[in-house]
Amino acid sequence: MADLKSLIRLRKHGVEERQKVIANLLRDIEALEEKRDAFRQKLEEERRVFETQGAKGLMDMRPYFGMFQERVNRNVEMINGHISKLEIRLRVLQDDLRDAFADMKKVEIIQRNREAAEAKKQNKKETAELDEIGIEGFRRKE
Repeated sequence: MADLKSLIRLRKHGVEERQKVIANLLRDIEALEEKRDAFRQKLEEERRVFETQGAKGLMDMRPYFGMFQERVNRNVEMINGHISKLEIRLRVLQDDLRDAFADMKKVEIIQRNREAAEAKKQNKKETAELDEIGIEGFRRKE
């Protein structure tokens, strides 16, 4: 029976590499979410400033605030689009990781079963040899 330990190591390495890619992708998603939240927070801060201004300030700032709000909303939508694309990629990678992990576990189980069968075979052989020695010793006594 072939030893599958090298194949197990190879599969484990593949699983670990996939985990690293997923971790990097999750960091990218988190960074985009933080950027999106920063845009939203800045918009809220500017809205509060805009609303606390008097009537004269409202008239002077209204066109600028409107353009700022549109720009922030476009940036947020663009970031949401990137996040959606990354989340789709993440789901595909997670499915791939699950498959790779399942393959690794199958090979590990096969190896464990082979080792158990080999140990059982060896134990049976040793038991037969010890029985043979015991029987021979008994015959010599007789």
